[in-house]
Amino acid sequence: SMGVNFEGEYEWGEMLRAFVLQLSRRVKARFAGASNHQELYQTLALIPIVDFINFGDGNHKPNADWTYVIEDDSIVVRTSRSVMRGEEILFDAGSLEDKPKDNAYLAYQYGITLEGNETPLEQMPNDVCDGLEAEIDELRSEKDKKHPYRVLLTRLTHESCVEVHKRRESERKGLRDQNRERVMVAQ
Repeated sequence: SMGVNFEGEYEWGEMLRAFVLQLSRRVKARFAGASNHQELYQTLALIPIVDFINFGDGNHKPNADWTYVIEDDSIVVRTSRSVMRGEEILFDAGSLEDKPKDNAYLAYQYGITLEGNETPLEQMPNDVCDGLEAEIDELRSEKDKKHPYRVLLTRLTHESCVEVHKRRESERKGLRDQNRERVMVAQ
């Protein structure tokens, strides 16, 4: 048996980053069972090479799919059309699921959100939304604005807190306008 040593100190940020990264690389897959090769079972898996392929969205159309070939226990990736040299290969996240899923589910399962996802998120209570919006404001002040956690939290909050987000954006715009006026008066 292989021994694993988890001793040592770990920073929460590093753990969160590793968790989010593995979310965005795993896929729901059906593989042959160990005892019965004709029976498929479903699991989440990290599949080398395939895990480098990203998901398409409203702005970037998917152009590939993958299948498990039970006869030779292999994964085959096929493009749905001709692709140009250097063009990114993109999967359709929807094809991994039996029915369309909202962005909260996709974020949890795969670490992604799809721009233009037509499956709406349930709206959260205003007090929860206010807290999430405050968290986003705090994260905006930090230097790494493209951190995967920040991107996911922001998209999901905006989508599940539509009214609160509109109100807070209006408040932010008002503050920017006031600051602009103060600068103009000072000049």
